[in-house]
Amino acid sequence: MESKRRDSDTFPTYVSFNLETNQVGALSTGFLPPQYSVFDLNAAQALTGMTLDQKASELIEERWRVLQGLREMNRGRMQEFGRDIEAFEKFSNTAKSLLTDPRWPAALRAISEASGVHIVMGAGWYREHVYPPEIATTSTTALADSLVHELVDGVGTTGVRAGFIGEIGTGRGAITPAEERVFRAAARAHRATGAPIMTHTTHFGELALEQLDLLTEEGVATTSVIVSHLGDRPGIASVLPIAERGAWLGIDNLGFEASYASLEARADNVAALWEAGHGDRILLASDICRTDQLVTHGGAGYAGVLTRFVPLLHERHLGDDQVRTMLVDNPGRAFGYPARP
Repeated sequence: MESKRRDSDTFPTYVSFNLETNQVGALSTGFLPPQYSVFDLNAAQALTGMTLDQKASELIEERWRVLQGLREMNRGRMQEFGRDIEAFEKFSNTAKSLLTDPRWPAALRAISEASGVHIVMGAGWYREHVYPPEIATTSTTALADSLVHELVDGVGTTGVRAGFIGEIGTGRGAITPAEERVFRAAARAHRATGAPIMTHTTHFGELALEQLDLLTEEGVATTSVIVSHLGDRPGIASVLPIAERGAWLGIDNLGFEASYASLEARADNVAALWEAGHGDRILLASDICRTDQLVTHGGAGYAGVLTRFVPLLHERHLGDDQVRTMLVDNPGRAFGYPARP
């Protein structure tokens, strides 16, 4: 169908559901994964809409009206899915309201102020398969300038500034040219601002060393790099080379349990990293990015690190001081950097 699309067409190429696994989409990284989303909003336009582009907002509204009409036409048949379809409808309504809300960064600030929780917003481009089209046509220098603007002046016209660069990621096998351009842009923005860089590894730390090589080639100290998604397989052999380079170690998939090593095995890894002398570089997190990870949908929720993982660390004779180091002190050092004039 994509080959038949005209420039004037506004209807999505496909409408996708995943009711079989009851996985509802999420907006954690600014895009809607097609396998989880109720409808395809066209990621490029949706991302543009998040930066207050009026044309994109109007386009989403037009698609929404069409999709609402289709929903009503099929209401009877959809009801056979029961609570599953209710969850998707709730998600789609929320997704639409968020995508068309020009207050995205401002909302984060309001949530932080109301809850008393410090929220640090990232800046950057996640992985190549969800890059906006302009990545392919924008120079490394221009991409770096865009990051610097969001770090120094704020996102769009909101005045809300990002606090770190990332998470920027690589796939499997090798770093692609587009990913390399993003990483070099991130490095140059870091040099201009001092903001730390968080990277994404796709398969238990794959290409982490290559990421560090690329960033150090651009003049970034590895102590300013947070490598994400480590420690998810039994043993620390693959993590030690990264630790020995001085990077921060993100043991941060603790919100995922299916198809991962057990939480007990990952607690063993954390204890082993402390034994190897790398406890002062460990960051613990859940990487919640799907609604089925939330308490209301049967998941462990944001408190899961505290309620499910920390007790396992205590069983392995890691004391309160060591836990505080990983949950409080290390994040403060990893994300803190001197203000530039």
